[in-house]
Formats: sequence, C-alpha cells, structure tokens
Amino acid sequence: MNKLYILLLFCFHSVFGQVTLAELAGKWVKMKTEMKDGSRLFARFEDDSSYVSFTIKKKKFYINTDAIHQSIESCVDYELVDSLIKTSLYSGYVIERLTKDSLVLTEKIDGYSDDKLRRYHLLNQNALTSLYKEKNKLTKHLVASRFYTPTTEISLEKSINVAILYNYSNFELSGSLFIYPKKKRIVTEIPFATYPDSTSIRSIKKVLNHSYSDWNIDNFKDYDVVELPFVLKAETDENYKGTSMLFFTDDIDELSIELGGDSAENRTAGEYFQNGLTAYQEKKYLEALESFTKSYALDPKNLDALYNKATVYFEMGDLTNACAVWEQISKLGQVTGTGLHRKYCE
Repeated sequence: MNKLYILLLFCFHSVFGQVTLAELAGKWVKMKTEMKDGSRLFARFEDDSSYVSFTIKKKKFYINTDAIHQSIESCVDYELVDSLIKTSLYSGYVIERLTKDSLVLTEKIDGYSDDKLRRYHLLNQNALTSLYKEKNKLTKHLVASRFYTPTTEISLEKSINVAILYNYSNFELSGSLFIYPKKKRIVTEIPFATYPDSTSIRSIKKVLNHSYSDWNIDNFKDYDVVELPFVLKAETDENYKGTSMLFFTDDIDELSIELGGDSAENRTAGEYFQNGLTAYQEKKYLEALESFTKSYALDPKNLDALYNKATVYFEMGDLTNACAVWEQISKLGQVTGTGLHRKYCE
C-alpha cells in the first residue's frame, strides 16, 4: 500500500485560495493520520490500521468508520470558505493540500492546541479502486482489504444479534466469508470458535451465507471468489448483550484494539484520572502522582495522564522525575513532550 500512497502524494500542492466544490466532491479514504503538530497519533478508537472515509457532497459532509457497512455514521452541513470546510461556528477542516486524487485535511476546533488536532492524509476512492483493480487484474481469488472490498448497507452485526438472540453466550471465533460473484452465493468457513459446534455458530453461518443479495459487488464480478477474513466476539452479562465483528483480519486481539481496549479497565483508568485531577487541585501531589500513574498503566492511550504526572513533579520541584516523564512522552513520538524536555532538561 505504501507504493500506491507515494504514487498519489508526489503531486500534492499547497492550497492558498478558494477551493471549489467540484474539486472536493467525492469520497476520500484515510491512508494516514497524525496530530497537527506532527506527533504520532495516540487516539483510543483510531490508529493507522483503522478505516475512516469522508464523503463530500453539496452542503453535506459525511463521515464513516466502517469499510464494510457503508452507512452514514455522521452527517453535518458545511460551508466552504476559501480553504476551510466550516462545519460549525467553532470547528471545521482546513484543506492543506489538494490534487485530483489526494487531499490533506486538518481539524480546526477553537480552543484546541495543535497536539489535540488530527491531520488526515486521504486518497480518492475512485483512484484507489482503479489502482487495486489494476494491481489484481490477473487475480481470480481476491482477498479483500479495507481499501478494496465489497460493501453492504445492512448491519451484519445486528442481523447476527437477532439470529442468536435466544442462544447468547460468551464466545469468540475467526473465519472467512467467501463471495462467489459468478455463482451468486456465499460460503462461510469458521476454522476456529470457542464452541465450534454450537447453535450460535450455525446461526451465524446461516446469516452470512444468506446475505449475498445485500452486498454491492459491482467492482468484483470478474473474480471467481472474493475472500473476507473476519473475527467475531459475543458477550453477555447482566448489563450488556451484543456482538462485535471486525473484517480483514484473523487475529481476535485486533478486535479489542479496534474497540479501544478493555472497557472495564478504561472506565477504571478514567476514575483514577479524575481522582488525580482532584488531588492536584487540592495540592495533594503524592496522591495525584499515584492516581495518574495507575490511570496510565491501565490506559496507555491516555497521554494526558503522563503529561499531568510530569506537571505534578514539576510543581513539586522534582525536575529529575519530570524530565524522565517528558523523555518517556518524547519517545512515544509526541512533539510537545520533546519540546518540554528540551526546554527544561537539556
């Protein structure tokens, strides 16, 4: 994918004047994300393996984070002002670079610093499709990717939830969905499941095998078979019952990463973080340090816990430990942490 990305990025140019809707209209797919200040991305629900697309139409700006389920997750009105896609009085996206097939957007949110704002490097979906079709023109068995895949407007997870409603249990599985465009059929294989011969597994296979008519395969009719690897996790307890599904992988651990980690641990980490803020405001510095340390240990995506920990050390006059934390942040690719370390420690 890196080669395809480079091919389309070499002709970027900076945007200084008025951008027209004709230039922007279309579907744009994220290839890379970074923070505006150049820091490495450290968001809970998004990393460079995650899918994000922006669809820009007349007066409407759509966001979708599911390559398979092409529903509209977010839709806002916008106004195009010079090189700004203005989505509200206080926010929008700055168009930094634009070509026929490539686009760079940076978030603009009043009151947010550059280390809290994302920069998206995007490619046009039509260009991506053309590149992948050319790359796979001799392929008969295509393994789909999030950039080149059949799509559906239905939620497969919801359909599966209905099918196993009365047979819910906690289980995991990995498998592949094989679409045969010429035969107009789907075959689902599940080589691994916690309970391989259960009623739930049979129900899941039935739902997927009968979903052919729900798929858009217009760009895939020349292939004998299109394979979509996937993992699925079903959970049920007194507070929650549902399934989570992730395509383009056979690694169940990736599903937890995609969902932002363990939800219970994240909640506990958030409680420690709030306790740390309260303790800091009350000048209970040792208590604040302990809370921020525990918060980050449970949730290493929350860099604010590390930044606050360094701040507490600095307030205490312990520059040695403050510098150690800033150095840790710097090694995580964060520009602000690097700047603080240079300013106070070098």
